[in-house]
Amino acid sequence: MPDTVRTLAVHLDKNRPGSDGSALPGLDGLRAVAVVLVLLYHQQLVGFGWAGVQIFFVLSGYLITKILHRTRSAPLSQYLRNFYGRRALRIFPLYYAYLLALGLAAAFGVAPPDLRSGLPFAVTYTYNFYHAGSGFVHSKLLTHLWSLSVEEQFYLVWPLFLYFLEPNKLRRVLWGLVLAGPLIRALLFQGLRLSGTSILSDTEIALYVCTPSHVDAFALGALASLFPFGTGRRALLVGLGLTLALGLLILVVYGPAGLRSSIGYPIGLKHGYAYIWGYSLINVSSVLLIECLVRGVFLPRFFEHPALAYLGRISYGVYVLHFPVQAMVERVLPASSVLVRMAVQLVCTLASASVSYHVFELRFLRLKDRWFGNEKPRSEREVFAQSE
Repeated sequence: MPDTVRTLAVHLDKNRPGSDGSALPGLDGLRAVAVVLVLLYHQQLVGFGWAGVQIFFVLSGYLITKILHRTRSAPLSQYLRNFYGRRALRIFPLYYAYLLALGLAAAFGVAPPDLRSGLPFAVTYTYNFYHAGSGFVHSKLLTHLWSLSVEEQFYLVWPLFLYFLEPNKLRRVLWGLVLAGPLIRALLFQGLRLSGTSILSDTEIALYVCTPSHVDAFALGALASLFPFGTGRRALLVGLGLTLALGLLILVVYGPAGLRSSIGYPIGLKHGYAYIWGYSLINVSSVLLIECLVRGVFLPRFFEHPALAYLGRISYGVYVLHFPVQAMVERVLPASSVLVRMAVQLVCTLASASVSYHVFELRFLRLKDRWFGNEKPRSEREVFAQSE
């Protein structure tokens, strides 16, 4: 790689938190909060809980870019081999073991009929495209996997984007992607709408599950990772306050009861053209929160609590397993209250995810350094164990 790459690496390493191998506090706690929001959303208890997925997108841009930046001086073949190898060992074992179990259930006729049509798309990480189509059939065994398809499609493009982009242009291009996000959504929405209902079902939801709709989320996380904003709690509170104020404005103008639990931001962001600007506000609030957590200046006792940190470490298993666990609990306890089912689901989900992590996933995670090398100090390797 050119000397300018190494120059940028030195500059960034000296000017970002955590670059000396110190911990990046609170990010496991943030993962925990995000996955709990999603779980509450699927129980229809918190209408805004879908934004937990948006937090994950920004956090992925932040962490994955940090990892790729530290290895971009390697030859391209090694750079790609190590990244994709480590990603595969982190993501594929649980994901494909889960899909294999569903496939066997379908083969023996014990799976619900809504599984068969979506399973091939889940296997190929194209479930979000299926989700956007008029033929989509909701399944509590598969539907939540659309976001993992978006993440995997991001992984296909982002390493090459960072590797070949000239370092002196990186900051400007990332800012360009962030600012282009609303325009991309506006143009994509018009394209989806003009396609007609014979091709696509719900236009706002189709927009939501399309990967280009979230390019600014990943880019904003990447920008904060390489070029920290230096923000504090005041900026975070301003961002959260603006987001809340605009949500309340939507409540006042449109007023449907369904908007109340979502504080004006229901999934799809259909009201007030929020599908254009609403994601941007959530992304900005998310990245400001990440910056504050990295610096330990926002509720560190909460976000760094050992219980929350542990939940963050097993959050991938929680996300993959929580929806099918919810479906099983609802079948076993159909007459119970939502809070009872929620409590049972939480216990079962955490137990399943914990067993999966310690008994199954860790076997593969321990192979990463052995098979695909390690180019980080030990203390930083521990920080990124989950994200890698």
